[in-house]
Amino acid sequence: MKDSIEDFIVKIENEFENTPSGSLNPDTNFRNDFEWSSVNALILFSMINIEYDVILTAEDIQPAHTISDLYQIVSKKLQ
Repeated sequence: MKDSIEDFIVKIENEFENTPSGSLNPDTNFRNDFEWSSVNALILFSMINIEYDVILTAEDIQPAHTISDLYQIVSKKLQ
């Protein structure tokens, strides 16, 4: 992946208006620490599709808990 995990995090923060810049980190548990809902999942999936041309499914992210986990999943799909 061309983007670093820090770039990935900034893109996530920019997608969600109520997420202050710098509030997320690689270890952030997006399911617990982030307002995780089906709507937010769709927003995240859409951002990843637009920014990285990667289509994620619910099954893809089922084992993911942290932003680092998401980053690794997207990175693997880009290989």
